[in-house]
Amino acid sequence: MDHGLPVKPDYHVVPNAGHWAFLAPCSPELTKAFPQSCVDLPGFDRVAFHKEFNADVRAFFQKYLSR
Repeated sequence: MDHGLPVKPDYHVVPNAGHWAFLAPCSPELTKAFPQSCVDLPGFDRVAFHKEFNADVRAFFQKYLSR
């Protein structure tokens, strides 16, 4: 469904990313208090993911919103 968008939507599937993986990496204290939201599936590196994801989001906004 494109709902009349001028271009087809683009989306990406992040392998091994669970529901909580899109939150920022947790501190050791937060991991101890809330492991369900801080411990990721095997094969997913939350720190590395967010480093790349944050750079991609920033580049997107710079390209499309800084006019």
